[in-house]
Amino acid sequence: MLCREQATFETIFNALLDTAVFTRIHGEIWLVNHAFTTLFGSHPQEVIGKPIGLFYADTADDITSGRFQLHGHTGDIVTLST
Repeated sequence: MLCREQATFETIFNALLDTAVFTRIHGEIWLVNHAFTTLFGSHPQEVIGKPIGLFYADTADDITSGRFQLHGHTGDIVTLST
């Protein structure tokens, strides 16, 4: 049953048209979808384990200005406004 649920998740995750990234609590990338690899031109093996901050122009300024914040439980960066 778990294998089927994982396969369903992977199918949906990789079918998303928007980029999607999962990070560990300190911001290390652990999963990216197909849209991410298309947009950034990187294979998953090239970004897994790297800090998500590499894909932001200036994360510190965005967090300071309030445009982004780190999610309290996961460490993910959450967009607050556009």
